[in-house]
Amino acid sequence: MDSKTRSAWLRHLVPLAAAPGESLLQETTCDFVADKVNAEPLESIGVRGREQPVQVYRFAGLK
Repeated sequence: MDSKTRSAWLRHLVPLAAAPGESLLQETTCDFVADKVNAEPLESIGVRGREQPVQVYRFAGLK
């Protein structure tokens, strides 16, 4: 999967799980920005087309 396709796919993941006004991060993104943001782990979510649940985090502000 090229980076443009991956970016488009990831943008669709978060709105499926996020409540209005809430920002969620996938685990890979959360790890990448961990030194800059606070994030609260949530329960893993099932995503259609993925065999394993996806770990998500709620954005809780900048550090």
